[in-house]
Amino acid sequence: MKNLIINFLQNNQFYCVNASLELYTNQSKSEYFILSQYSDEELHNFFDDDKTSKVIKEFERLSLNSEYENIKKNTSLFILVEVDNLKEAFEDEKFQRSILLIEEDYYYFRKFILLYTRNGVSDLRDKTTNETLYKYLESNIDAFEEDMYFSESYFMAMEIGVKLPFFTLPKRNDIY
Repeated sequence: MKNLIINFLQNNQFYCVNASLELYTNQSKSEYFILSQYSDEELHNFFDDDKTSKVIKEFERLSLNSEYENIKKNTSLFILVEVDNLKEAFEDEKFQRSILLIEEDYYYFRKFILLYTRNGVSDLRDKTTNETLYKYLESNIDAFEEDMYFSESYFMAMEIGVKLPFFTLPKRNDIY
């Protein structure tokens, strides 16, 4: 999943500026993204986990550098969590509670949790541009409206489309 998100970032003119933090920004350094892989257990203990402490410590260190003047205002952390079954994970109360607490926490940076499965990732490897993702989402929206878990890859594509701020839908005149 990490490589998939990196491809999306790169296809939208974001590049890595700090490999140890996996920090990406655009040419104008107006927006920043941190990618971090978490296990189920690390997610459930997010606020007390060493991994989170290290991310925050490095983020704070970089924020003191004038080169990253917008980092405190415009940073999002993508928390990537592999699960065996998306539907079961999203219906699990412990996952729901963890996701809500983490994504609603406003300290340091915005937080977006992307749950994924290996099979879902493999189906999305060729959909890493805004155009290909949009076409994929548009082609299966009726099935999604019937059952949002009809396809792991489609559900994950929808998550990506909703959570990546630079993914925008093209203007259409034929909707209504």
